[in-house]
Parts: sequence; structure tokens; C-alpha cells
Amino acid sequence: MRMSAAAALAAILLAALGVGAPSVAQSRAPTQLAQAVSGEEANRRGDAAYDRKDYAEAMRWYRVAAQEGYALGEANIGFLYAKGFGVKQDFKESVRWYLMAAEHGQVEAQHNLGLKYANGQGVAQDMAQARYWMEKSAAGGDAAAKQWLADHPK
Repeated sequence: MRMSAAAALAAILLAALGVGAPSVAQSRAPTQLAQAVSGEEANRRGDAAYDRKDYAEAMRWYRVAAQEGYALGEANIGFLYAKGFGVKQDFKESVRWYLMAAEHGQVEAQHNLGLKYANGQGVAQDMAQARYWMEKSAAGGDAAAKQWLADHPK
């Protein structure tokens, strides 16, 4: 495909100013998130960004996943807020996202929400709520929640 005269002129001007034209990947980046993807796919892309330690990009993808109703995306947003990865650490915001995911049945979020209640992070310490969420998580098969319950008998 041939470059239009306007595009060629813009490229010449940018080069003269010492500014490179954006790469194809850069020019497509803003529209990538707008493209319809499933919550699962958005979460997978968020995980890939997280693995690269690009936490801001991970957060963008996890938000897309959450908007699609994907509970693991909600839980991952809670995790990023809990750790302060890509955002300012905010336990209250972490709890808000963990609660959304936990109510949607996400087992790890139930466990993490239980820990927030047990430790009073982002919420008032409440061992009854901690136990409630740990029991839900354990019922979903979470081994760490089972261990927590064994370590914290009624």
C-alpha cells in the first residue's frame, strides 16, 4: 500500500523535528482495549502484562475483564490494590474488589477477603466475617483457607 502525500509530508516533518512516527504497534495500542474481547481473554492479557511487571497495563486489562463480568479480573484488581502494583496501595479499594469477586464465587478472592477481615486491612477486624469467607473459600477447594480454618478453630 502506498503512503498518501499527507502521510509522507507528516513523516518528513516528524523526521525533521527528530520525532519518529509511531510504530504500527503503538498506533494500534489505544484501540486494542476497545476491541471486544471476552473477560477471560482480557484477564489472560492482564496476566501477561503482570508477568512482564507492566502493572498499569495489567490493571487496564483486568478492568476490561471485570467490565465483562469476569470474577477473576475483579479479584486481580483487588490484588493489585492490596500490593500497590501499578496503583497506590489502597486496602479499602482492595476489599471492594475482593468483595465483588467473592460474591461472584471467586475462591481466591474469598480467601483474600477473609484475610483482610482477619487482619483488619481496609475493614474493621471481624473474625466472624473472616471465618465466613474462609469457609466459603475452603468449600470451593482452597487449601490455604482450609489451613487457616484449622489454625483458627472456633
